[in-house]
Amino acid sequence: MGVMVDFLWKEERLAVQVDGPNRTRRNPDEALADLILQNAGYRVLHLTEHEVTEEPDRVAELLKRELRPGR
Repeated sequence: MGVMVDFLWKEERLAVQVDGPNRTRRNPDEALADLILQNAGYRVLHLTEHEVTEEPDRVAELLKRELRPGR
């Protein structure tokens, strides 16, 4: 596939990217990476560094929903 992601659940077809603390929009390379992943059948979830470090319970709930069988 040729795309690096921060977290990958292959069987569930979920890729997670953790964006830096001051991210307000994606650059063209990130948009292309998302497109490549989506064309390969992956759902792509972007989280901010703040969400991961400061809101771990909310992130855990989000991931549980995303990883639920039949999703």
